[in-house]
Formats: sequence, C-alpha cells, structure tokens
Amino acid sequence: MARFGDYIKKEFKDYSWFYKDGKWRNDWLQQLESDPDARKNLNHKMLLDSDGVQYKDWDSLDYTLVMLNEYLSGDVETKSKEKNYAWYPVPVLSDAPSAEFIRFRKYKTGNFMDTEGKEISYKTCHGER
Repeated sequence: MARFGDYIKKEFKDYSWFYKDGKWRNDWLQQLESDPDARKNLNHKMLLDSDGVQYKDWDSLDYTLVMLNEYLSGDVETKSKEKNYAWYPVPVLSDAPSAEFIRFRKYKTGNFMDTEGKEISYKTCHGER
C-alpha cells in the first residue's frame, strides 16, 4: 500500500489540477485512493472486433451495440460482491485498430459532486431548474 500511496502522491496529489485544499478534484482518483475494492476492479481492455466485424469496420449500429454491451457487462468477472461496475469507452484516435475500455464503478443517478461536495445534476449543469 505504501508503494501505491507514493505513486498517487507523485503522479496526482502533488498537482492542484487533481488535488487542492485537501480535497480530490477527481472522483475516480478519490475512490482509488480510499477504496481497495475500486482498486481491485479497475481494469483495461481492448476490443479488436465484435461478432467478427473488425473495429475499423463498425457501423453506427455495431458501435451502439458494443457500447451498451460493454457498459452492462462490467459486473462480469469483477472481484467484488457488489454489482456496480461498468466498462467505459476510452477516447481513441480515429485510425486506432481497436476500441478500448476501462472498468470502474457505475454512475447510475446522473448526479455528481462538485469540488465542494455539493451535488450537481444534469439539469444544474445545463442551466435548467
């Protein structure tokens, strides 16, 4: 754990972009630092094809089906008793040969916390009341 703590401090906590005034400004980093379950279940994968169709040849339907399937299949093979994980797509270059995903906790409510710990909803972010 000391090695992980040193890594988090050196790579993230020393920078105000990520950590400021004793608070994390990134929810994922806060969870990774404080929750062993989040660390155990953080994972990365690459997809070269889906149903025999190479990534570069996916049409919009293939892409949509893969995104839904990956999000919903995040609980499979987790090392957790909780069923609260999803595979999130990683932005890739347009000429990349694969789709990439990161497994992390599911965000289900559509509400998030700002840097002061106040809840932000989709409506709040977009000026709706």
